[in-house]
Amino acid sequence: MPSLLITRFPYSSQFGGEEQHTINLAQTLQKRGWDIILWTSCPILSKEFIKLQKLNSKFKIQNSKLFPSPPVSKFSLLTFTLLSPFIFVYFFFKYFQILKANSYKLKAIYMLSLSEKLLLTPIIKLFSFFFLLSSPKIIWIEHARIGKWLTSNPWKIFYKLWSRFVKIICVSKQSAKYLSWAHNVVDIPNGIDHLSFLQEQESCPTDNKDSCFHRNDKRIGCIARLTPDKGIDTLIKAFKNIQNAELFIVGEGPDKANLIKLIKNSPSAPHIHLLSKLSREEILKFFKNIDIFVLPSSEHDPFGLVIAEAMASKIPTIVTNVCGISDYLEDEVHSKIIPAKNPEALEKAINWYIQNPEKTQKIIENAYKLCQEKFDLKKMVNEYEKFFS
Repeated sequence: MPSLLITRFPYSSQFGGEEQHTINLAQTLQKRGWDIILWTSCPILSKEFIKLQKLNSKFKIQNSKLFPSPPVSKFSLLTFTLLSPFIFVYFFFKYFQILKANSYKLKAIYMLSLSEKLLLTPIIKLFSFFFLLSSPKIIWIEHARIGKWLTSNPWKIFYKLWSRFVKIICVSKQSAKYLSWAHNVVDIPNGIDHLSFLQEQESCPTDNKDSCFHRNDKRIGCIARLTPDKGIDTLIKAFKNIQNAELFIVGEGPDKANLIKLIKNSPSAPHIHLLSKLSREEILKFFKNIDIFVLPSSEHDPFGLVIAEAMASKIPTIVTNVCGISDYLEDEVHSKIIPAKNPEALEKAINWYIQNPEKTQKIIENAYKLCQEKFDLKKMVNEYEKFFS
């Protein structure tokens, strides 16, 4: 029975597309007979895997609660560099323990964060060389937006060097272009379980039923982390001139206070609803209660999984051209694709859907068909398994 080791030692922890993608991949592989081991300092991912472990003992967890942040900020770069010899030694002995516990037969190692890519990768190769062990396949997955945290990072030279011995998987063609200087880079678009989005869901995703969805108005929805790069401010500005509509924004994040202030100052404030983070079941219900879904990312968004989920829910979508998923879509065929940071273009796109119901229905049909063909979970896992084997 093959074993997959998933590692994640993040700079910060929030539940989002990266976490959902990892869970989907792990669950599907487990159903195909894989043993899944999670080695992490991430409380969010650890919590989700504990839920999976209760359902199936094939999920194993190795927690490392006190762990230095990866070198992605000035301070963490300093601390990581100073502590790197100790981190290396820790990785060495911990990896040996995990390897021994799995009879020295790890099939593949799936690395999510920068720390282990830089320091664990050479350890794995050294183990295989000195102990004459079959080397597990090493996969680096890049979910994060590639920025100066990597391209201007002093550790970049090691990233490029070790990339010769691994396979780097990006979740979109756009993301892969940012790593043109590295080796062995491929793109595999995210996949989703389509059936879960076609279940009949009718209840409202908030406790206050009176303030929930006004059935006589158009309902515009957005699910995103409340951070500046997600462009929620652009959506709020674009909405001020939309007539007979309600806007529902779902998410948590450091930009929440600024967005609340922006909403209060908007002439459309009574029609803009900022909802707290929803459970997975509530998100399915949310999609069933909106008419248009928007992902207004203002900076490069590696994929945009929620757009695929909206497409699977047969909801027309609006996405900015900096989202990785837009590379696989055609404007006014599968979605409305607009420039980032452009409230006027976003307002125009929303009104276009409202004013063109027949064309909207055609887009919904095209998008649903494309989603089944291109963003299917089983097909995605098939591609990953090719690199794991």
